[in-house]
Amino acid sequence: MQTKRTISLEGVKVYAYHGVLENERRIGTDYIVNLMVDYDWSEAGLSDSLGGTINYALLYDIIRKEMAIPSNLIEHVAQRIADHVHSDFPKITEINLEVKKIAPPVDGQVDCSAVGLHIVY
Repeated sequence: MQTKRTISLEGVKVYAYHGVLENERRIGTDYIVNLMVDYDWSEAGLSDSLGGTINYALLYDIIRKEMAIPSNLIEHVAQRIADHVHSDFPKITEINLEVKKIAPPVDGQVDCSAVGLHIVY
C-alpha cells in the first residue's frame, strides 16, 4: 500500500507590496497563499511527537518572510517561497503552491489573479 501524507496551510492572508506598477509597490494589496507539501509524517502519526513532522508555524513564517520582500511578479514570489520551503525541509517530496493577488489593477472587475506552482522532487 502506498500512502501520501500532506501538510497544508490554506488561506494565508498577507498584505504585501508586489507589482510592476509603482502604485502596487507603494500602496500594496492583499494576497492569499495556499501551500501544500508532501512529507512523510508517519512517525508523528504514531508517536504524537512534533519531531516526526514539519511544524506548520515554520511554513507560515517562511510565507510571511518571502511575501515581505517586494517583487515585480508574483511568479517570482511563488518560486522564492517554494525554494525556501524546500531548502529548510529537504525531505519534502512535493510542493503545491498558489499565490493570489486580490483585486489586481486591471480595467474591470476581477476577484484575483493567481499563479500556481507544483514541484516534484
